[in-house]
Order: sequence, then structure tokens, then C-alpha cells
Amino acid sequence: MTPGRGWRWLWTDRRAGLWLTATALASWLPLLGMPSRRWLDFDAFYIAGTLAFSPRVVDLGPALEYQLSHGLPLTPFLYPPALALVYVPFTWLPFDLAAALHVLLQGAALIGAAILGARVYGIPRRWAVLGALAWGPAAAGVVSGQNSAVLLLMVVAAASGLERSRWLLAGLAIGGAAYRPHLGLPIGALAAWRRAWRPLAVAVGVVALQYVLGVVATGGAWDWPARWLASVGAETAEDFGSVGWQALSLPGLLGRLSIGGSTPEALIGPACWATRPAPRSSC
Repeated sequence: MTPGRGWRWLWTDRRAGLWLTATALASWLPLLGMPSRRWLDFDAFYIAGTLAFSPRVVDLGPALEYQLSHGLPLTPFLYPPALALVYVPFTWLPFDLAAALHVLLQGAALIGAAILGARVYGIPRRWAVLGALAWGPAAAGVVSGQNSAVLLLMVVAAASGLERSRWLLAGLAIGGAAYRPHLGLPIGALAAWRRAWRPLAVAVGVVALQYVLGVVATGGAWDWPARWLASVGAETAEDFGSVGWQALSLPGLLGRLSIGGSTPEALIGPACWATRPAPRSSC
């Protein structure tokens, strides 16, 4: 190492590109095994699409029954029911084809977030895209059938809108991110701190629209938030009861202090649970 120059002189563009490329390949390599793993978390969204337009979409039991009877991973759908409408078109396709299409679209959302983020943070586009593809958590979210890449795109779009005073873009992005309320709320708080009232007004309108779409998704259940929160509470208590010690957060601490919880057996009934992985038709 040349004296006085430190380690940074080793980090040339070529070496950085090779390193990020190798990291990206390693991050996306698990995609090859996803068909044999039944695409992991995607089945929750696929089943939500099949249960759309019915109050059952906000209950844990029906989804678990479907997953057990079809040999799919036990992954609950804990999103507001409006999101189920987005996945209705996926149910028109065979499961594996729908899952592959979902991975493709989520990958496109990740790249879109990188391109938009490059403008926000003044990063060369090629480095932003390559860095996003090499970011292990982002790749894992796409590969495992989650929709976190879309949320990332909304977060970056909100940041771009707030930075450039594009209040409509910021408001739509903040309101759209509310499909995961615990993650969308901090963005709204940031807008309030910046006194960006017009984007917040748009965001409130988008959230109200999501409520109405939730009524449609639940077949006219205007009280769907109460049933949805009950399902979220039951699953959260069970999840924290089993893996809460891994959560480095205030919710993790609160989960560790909570008492009780529900299990898949309690949610769908001991008779059905006892028959897994091939439940009787009566279940």
C-alpha cells in the first residue's frame, strides 16, 4: 500500500464493478431454487387474490387451509385487504407462472427505485443499479416472493417528490406506501415535519381510497379494519412468541412482554391441523 494514500486507492471503478457484480450474482443465485421451495412468501399474495371480494380475505384461517391443502408454505396475508385486488390478475395464471411474473415485476421495481434514487442522491445511475442488485436484503425480498421492492420504490418516489416540490408525486407515494402502515407512517411524519401539507392531503386521500377498496375486497365489509387488526394481532403475538428474541426493535421488546398468542391449530381448528399436510375435505 502506498504510504499516505490509505486503502481507498485500491477501490478503483473496475475493482468495485467486479466486486458488486460478483455480489449481485451471489445474491440472486437462490432464485434457481425457488420453484422447488414453492416461491416461499408469494403464496400469501396469490391466495389473497383468490379470496378477494370476500370477508375471508382478512381472516388467517382460510389462507392457512388453502396453503395446507396445496402443500404451500404457511405464510399469512397480513396486509390491508385492498392489496388483494392487485393480486387478482395473478390468480388468472398458474401458480408457478404467476410467481415468476411477480419476481420479474418486483425486480423491475427495484431497478426503478435505484434509477430514481440515483437522481435524488446524485449517484451515477449505473452504480445505483448495480449497487441495488448487489444489496442482499433487496435481492432476498424479490427472490422470496415479497413486495418490498415496490415499497422501496414508493419511499424513493416520496423523497424525490419532497425534494423537488412535486407535491402530487410525493403525496401519491406516501399514501401508496400506507399499504404497509407501520412503514408508510414514518414517511408521512417526515412530510409533516417538513410542513409539506399538500402532499399530506393527497396521501390522506389515497389512504381513504385504500379503505374504500378494502370494502370492495372484503365484499362490502365496512368494518374490515377491526377484523384485519384482530388477525394482525393474533399472528404478531404468535410470531413474536417464537422469534421475538431476534427483533432488535421496540415492537420486538413489546412482543416479548406480551402474553398469549394464537397458533395455526387454533386458527383453523385442531381437526384440520391434525391432518396436515393433507387435510380432509371437511376442512
